[in-house]
Amino acid sequence: MRYNFNMLPFGHIGAGYLIAYLFLAITKPGFSSQEINQLLFIGALFAFIPDLDMFLAFAKAKTFKIQTEKTDHRQYLSHIPLLWLFAGLLVYSLSSSLFLRYFGALICLGSWSHFVLAKKILRILSVLRDF
Repeated sequence: MRYNFNMLPFGHIGAGYLIAYLFLAITKPGFSSQEINQLLFIGALFAFIPDLDMFLAFAKAKTFKIQTEKTDHRQYLSHIPLLWLFAGLLVYSLSSSLFLRYFGALICLGSWSHFVLAKKILRILSVLRDF
C-alpha cells in the first residue's frame, strides 16, 4: 500500500513558531512582549510563505485536489531555499536596529524550517508506514 504524506500548512506554521520561540528563548534579546509576539508571528509566517505558490498550482490544475503531476508547487521559485537565505541575510545586513536584524534572522530560520523539517518529517513517516 502506497501512502502520500504531505506536510500541511498548520504543521509548517507550528514548526516556524516553535523555531522562533526557541531562537528568542536562547538569545534573550530583551524586546517588549509586543515585539516578541511580532517576531513569533514572523517565524510562523515565513515557515508557511513558501507554500503560497500552492494556490498558483491549484489555479493551473483547475482543482483543489493535490495531483503531483499537475500541482507540483515545489518547482516554483518560492521553493528555492537559497532565495530565502538571501532575503533573510539581506534584511539582516541592511538593518540598523536589533529588531530588524532579528526579523531577517527569522526570515531565514522560518523559511528553512519549511524545507528542512518537511523533508525530515516526511522521511520519518515513510519509515513508520511500514510498521
